[in-house]
Amino acid sequence: MTDFRIGQKVVCVDVNTYTSPRGWLPSERPRLNGVYTIVGFAPIHPYYASRVDGEQLILDELRRDSKSVSEGLVGYWSKRFRPLDEDRYSIEIFTAMCKPKQRIGAK
Repeated sequence: MTDFRIGQKVVCVDVNTYTSPRGWLPSERPRLNGVYTIVGFAPIHPYYASRVDGEQLILDELRRDSKSVSEGLVGYWSKRFRPLDEDRYSIEIFTAMCKPKQRIGAK
């Protein structure tokens, strides 16, 4: 089990095999640095389970085609994603940057 949770935003950090011509539709391929929302989880397909650990993330913005789903490939390997640091993009950071700085000794 990973530290991911439903509703969490994640960033794709590995697309190496997604670019291979193995039957993936363009609409199924995550983009490097793309931001996605987790809506569910699925176990790794038994064929891949001996080679990888983790789980499949089911993402709101991407859908697998019916052939992939019928083969048990409903999501995306969790190791290819990292949690989005939402605090890094918080509006409070930008509003704080816009506030004038008070000078020491100023009245």
